[in-house]
Amino acid sequence: MRSLLAISALGMMVVGCKSSSTTPTPTCAVSAISLSGAPATLNVGATATIVATATQQNCTNLVFTWSSSNVALLTVNQSGVITGVAAGGPVTITASAGGKSGTAQVTVTAVPVATVTVVPDSIIVGAGNTFQLAATTRAADNSLLTGRIVSWASTAGATATVSTTGLVTAVAAGATTITATSETINGTGKVFVARPRLVYFWNNLATPGGVLTPPSATYSYSLGGGANTLSSSATGSYLLAYTSFARTGAETEALFITAYAGTPGSYCTIGSWGTESASARCFNATGVATDNDFDFLAVGSGTFAGRFAYAWVDNGSPSAPYQAQALYRFSSSNATITVTKTATGIYSVLFAGLGRGATSDREAVMVSSYGGTSIQCQPSSWTTTGVDLTAVVYCFSSAGAATDSPFDILVISQPRAGATLGYVDADQPSSTTPYSPANSKVLPTGTATVTRTGVGAYSVRLDGVVRSGVLKETFQITAVGTTAVRCSSAGWGFDGTGVTSSVSCTTAAGVATDSRFVLIGLQ
Repeated sequence: MRSLLAISALGMMVVGCKSSSTTPTPTCAVSAISLSGAPATLNVGATATIVATATQQNCTNLVFTWSSSNVALLTVNQSGVITGVAAGGPVTITASAGGKSGTAQVTVTAVPVATVTVVPDSIIVGAGNTFQLAATTRAADNSLLTGRIVSWASTAGATATVSTTGLVTAVAAGATTITATSETINGTGKVFVARPRLVYFWNNLATPGGVLTPPSATYSYSLGGGANTLSSSATGSYLLAYTSFARTGAETEALFITAYAGTPGSYCTIGSWGTESASARCFNATGVATDNDFDFLAVGSGTFAGRFAYAWVDNGSPSAPYQAQALYRFSSSNATITVTKTATGIYSVLFAGLGRGATSDREAVMVSSYGGTSIQCQPSSWTTTGVDLTAVVYCFSSAGAATDSPFDILVISQPRAGATLGYVDADQPSSTTPYSPANSKVLPTGTATVTRTGVGAYSVRLDGVVRSGVLKETFQITAVGTTAVRCSSAGWGFDGTGVTSSVSCTTAAGVATDSRFVLIGLQ
């Protein structure tokens, strides 16, 4: 009996042990990671998504850690999205999980150039002068590409050469094509080289008569070596002829005139011009035609170095801003010249890209009336804003009232090769002591001094403007301000170290008055 009870108790103990056992949790095991979708190359700025796949057992919600071997060239986020930063490589992209890694290599490439544009695409440069071109490279989607290597070439080096940086040097009159190349893609621009053309003389023949007669040879000059002559068909009406000045190619020109001596308040205007001739008219203080001496200047595109521009403003009553006529304008910046009428007889002329580039830069502005009527025009101010130069011009009737009128305007800063140039903006009209205006230059070297000798009377000394060889000199003078004043030449003399020019200023009524003025003495 005792044996049976013991066995039963043991059986009960065995059954209790079986009921307390558990099942073990499976272990996650990664044996390999592979990457797909990685491009062999990727453009700068482009993106792509790489997919990581793990060979694993018993793994759920596996998280990959992503990294780039060179984030300066190629970045990757934790979703496997890669972004090209800069050209180079190959760059290794790594995805890791469970102690295993997979890699892919990507080389970052520059976005290919689709177009090259030469800026500006057409320019006029005076022989001996230079102009800096630029090349703009763009992708197929028209986005701007920077830092691309560009090579330059000229099809006619005898006309104009171009440096490795795009600097054009004009050699001789003619035309050439400049090609800019980047990654086998070409862009082209046209370069027209203009001859320097210059004519000036002093009309000392107030009544030359109906036969073309040479003016004083002492003050008559033609860069082309032609003859300068003039005649008179009526009181105060003149025909001017100057040979060897005809245009070629894309050349243009503009004309300017300054009354010389005469009765107080007298002034002269440009009537019209052709290729080698012009008409001029002179008036007394009341606007009646009168015979008068004058200084005449005809200048062609590309004649002067530095910041140099001119325009014939042919529409005195425009309804909207407009571009000065291409056939009668030039700017060394090869940019636009925009004319805006702001009120009756008041105009703003914006020379794009012609503003001062350095604190030492200076320039002079000259204005001559156009059309042969008794209207007189003058600058009132000019300023640099950004890269542009804007001149404001006022035009007046013979009585001094604001009136609309065409006019010619000149901006000059540097002499032409082999010659001298001096100019002053005499902005202290009532100064009792001699002074050198802040906006004045004598180039290549020299000094300018203005001395007031009486009411409305001034002496301007340009030390350094000297004659050499066949060079002569001429003076163009204009009043500056918002009220009608007439400033004219009262004569000049030259010596071995410079020239001294006399200036006379009067009101519209012919009464002597102190006035700001611009004087340009050029060769």
